[in-house]
Amino acid sequence: MGTTAQQPTRSSIRILYFALLGGLLSTCVVFGVLFLLGTAPLLPPGNDTTLIATVMAVVAMGPVLGGFFWARGNVPVKPTEQGVDTYWQDQATFSKALIMWVLWEGGGMIGAVGTLLTGSYYPATVTVVALALYVTNGPGYLEERQG
Repeated sequence: MGTTAQQPTRSSIRILYFALLGGLLSTCVVFGVLFLLGTAPLLPPGNDTTLIATVMAVVAMGPVLGGFFWARGNVPVKPTEQGVDTYWQDQATFSKALIMWVLWEGGGMIGAVGTLLTGSYYPATVTVVALALYVTNGPGYLEERQG
């Protein structure tokens, strides 16, 4: 028996988007609580910790910049006459938007872990940038861009 693949729809895209966003936000909240409880940062202050913070911030910026400059530019613009569900059923749109969001999620996670380890603002800043890009480039934004 053959099965047909389920096409992505507006609601399934939103569920996926908010699940990814919820994962990053909940990780940030848990790490923030660890700071409030005084159990973070996990590494003692020092030159090595500063180096680790810098490296983690640079590594985290890779996927964030990749998502912004490469993936974001590759997400197709919705034609004016095209419906929203039809827009998301195009595999090019769905896969490229998903890659963009996953890159920002990954960069944000790396930055959050770097902040948890070191307590530095460098990786924390990358996480905030990743979250800002993620929130401002959601499904609603992509659906409203028209060409």
